[in-house]
Amino acid sequence: LRQAISRGVDRASVTVSLLSGHADEATLPVSPHAELYNETLAEELAYSLSAAEQLLTDGGYTKNDSGQLVRNGQPVTLTLLVNSENTFKTALADYLAEELGKLGLSVTVSRLPWDSYLAALEAGEFDLYLGQVRLTADFDLSALLTGALNYGGFQSAAVSALLSNFRAASGGARISAAYALYAQLASE
Repeated sequence: LRQAISRGVDRASVTVSLLSGHADEATLPVSPHAELYNETLAEELAYSLSAAEQLLTDGGYTKNDSGQLVRNGQPVTLTLLVNSENTFKTALADYLAEELGKLGLSVTVSRLPWDSYLAALEAGEFDLYLGQVRLTADFDLSALLTGALNYGGFQSAAVSALLSNFRAASGGARISAAYALYAQLASE
């Protein structure tokens, strides 16, 4: 489901239409202008409704008569959490809910003021959330994967090992380590 959601979001439309070009489209968790950005991997993970639908089918999801996605006879419903105090982010959340609706997902956008938004994040009261993260210049993902910003409680021994390798690497080895880390993240 996570892979399908990632493939089902048109990042180019988001950056051009909703963010007026004040962002760069990136499929990987690194700037597309950085040497760590692997174009081949990014293309494999790029927006594709047909690929997203195939991932859902392969994962045992089907659509009911009304076009809603179901698994084991149960409708798939998601809550997308967003800070209500930022109009750009609320518009983006509405767009994402609409885009994911094309896959048959029923997405409810939960707009909360900042303090309530943070409390909901910390309590894990969401399926998806729209946030903003400023990575350090070395694109270290530790805060998102193992640190204070890991609101979803993501854990993976393979990703942790690859993150450690990435953090320890330099030069060309860092580029290879980044590719391995991003590929593993995409597969999980």
